[in-house]
Amino acid sequence: MKRPPVAFLRARLAALFLLSLAAVYGLGVALAPVSMRRSLQVAWPPVALAAATLGGAAIMDRLFTIVDRAGRSRLQFLGWVMYGFLVLIVALGIFSGEKGQDAVRKGAGMMRIAQVAFLLLAGLGRGHLGAILNSFVMTCVAALGGGPAAAVAIAAHAGLVVFFLVADHHARLLTDYPVDAAPPSGPVLRHAALLGAAMAGALALFFWLVPCEPYAPLMTRGGVPRGVSPDQAWELVRDLVGLAILAGLAFWLVLWLGGGRARETEAPASRNVAARRASEPRAASIPPPDVPDPQGWRARIVKLYVRLAEQLSRLGVRRRAAQTPLEFCRALSPGAAASALTDLFTRARYGDRELAEEDFNAASAAGAEILGHFRGRK
Repeated sequence: MKRPPVAFLRARLAALFLLSLAAVYGLGVALAPVSMRRSLQVAWPPVALAAATLGGAAIMDRLFTIVDRAGRSRLQFLGWVMYGFLVLIVALGIFSGEKGQDAVRKGAGMMRIAQVAFLLLAGLGRGHLGAILNSFVMTCVAALGGGPAAAVAIAAHAGLVVFFLVADHHARLLTDYPVDAAPPSGPVLRHAALLGAAMAGALALFFWLVPCEPYAPLMTRGGVPRGVSPDQAWELVRDLVGLAILAGLAFWLVLWLGGGRARETEAPASRNVAARRASEPRAASIPPPDVPDPQGWRARIVKLYVRLAEQLSRLGVRRRAAQTPLEFCRALSPGAAASALTDLFTRARYGDRELAEEDFNAASAAGAEILGHFRGRK
């Protein structure tokens, strides 16, 4: 019975939400602390980021199948060009000194809104790369403010990135290669949380001993935001950290109650086919052994299909975890070769009839035709 790595998927989403929230709050405190003391500026990030994180996870597979590869490439290119232009405006504003403060603050506000878009449209790009990159850029800009806001933003970002990477690694590994008995998620996630806390604590101690100095054109000397006293700055940071913790707990509760409990049920039983690694050909172009093994031909077809999916993933054609072989077939070209390979794979993986060398050769030819088609489009 195959089980999806629900715990790791939830942990990855929770880390992504907290990472985004920390970057948005950190940037707001660093550049516009006065406005951050208003209730609306404090309340909208948790709600908007939580909705975008959950919505992006829900529609990721659907976006990937609705928009073809060429359409995704055009949208990604246009999006990254627009984002690069936004980063350029902020950078020019930073280096312009006092004259560029308005550009920096307006650009930073657009980055906070862009984080919501990156989370919601993760299915059109390479997963959550855009959200991770934008949160890093926002943290770097927030660090220019110096003082407690910069220290907390950097420490929180580093710790949450460590936790996210561990959860993401296990989620991807167990999604691409499901197993009957997944490793317990509790020890892995606790270890990841300890690593993240250690990283954040080390950076917090460093900035306590060596205070983060502000970038003079943006902030006053001493790391105090304009129009805010040191006590008010610490009080604002403390309140936002507490609110972020509460928002994270609420987000995890939503995930636990409605974010996949039904998915933890066992998948329909399927027959496992053991692969013979010693005699298995390394590529579709290598001929099979002289002595055919009926059970081995089925295993070789399954392994050939998995290897082809990995090669296509490196070319930008990824099979999502929720996609069935028939749904993935619609994203492949040429259609005849894709249909032939999918039919042979389903017969080898789920059928009860033994296959022969001719079937393996047909699958190899279809796989080579599909791979050649997408390599030629690169």
